[in-house]
Amino acid sequence: MGKKYELVLQDTLTLDGVILYRIKAVKDFQVGKRQVKAGDLGGYLQSESNLSQTSTCFVFDQAVVFGDAHVKDEAVVEGQAQVFDQAEVSDSAHITGQSRVFGHAKLSEQVQILDQAQVYGYADLSDEALIKGESHIYDKAQISDHAVISGQSEVFNFVEVKDDAQIEDSQIHGHAEVSGQARVSGSKIYGNVLLTAKVRINGQRLYGEEVYRN
Repeated sequence: MGKKYELVLQDTLTLDGVILYRIKAVKDFQVGKRQVKAGDLGGYLQSESNLSQTSTCFVFDQAVVFGDAHVKDEAVVEGQAQVFDQAEVSDSAHITGQSRVFGHAKLSEQVQILDQAQVYGYADLSDEALIKGESHIYDKAQISDHAVISGQSEVFNFVEVKDDAQIEDSQIHGHAEVSGQARVSGSKIYGNVLLTAKVRINGQRLYGEEVYRN
């Protein structure tokens, strides 16, 4: 199949003491709805190990991927996004804006990370999960299905958010689980709290081992 891009050694960017090289496509290919032409310039990498030469994944704009991070399959990193450390981005995951993905975080399937969101630690995001705003997802949190995390939310420890759950401007930690069509806004939840079905939580503080459903 051959290479799809090359490093432009004369076009560099130094970030945190690491020299990154701009990439340039060496052949035409399609990534999602975006057409890449031979000669198009992309974002910056530390080395070719950061971005697979196979499939159609690509790094655009001023986005950077460095350290031991790896982008593969049909994944896209664009805007001013940063992916580094041992983070892994695969399938059709999309990272854009000024978002950052680092640590040992794993993003797969059709996950989207937008705006100034940050995903790190051992967080595992899959399916069509959407993280936006200034949200932070970290530790061993798992976000999946069609879950949406927005605003200034903070989800960490061993929290699981799945199904069609939506969390906005809330802090959730411990072993809490948010599922079904639950909606959480402006709240703080911790412990082993379970929110499910169509429960609505607004401006509350919940803890312990309670189950909330509606």
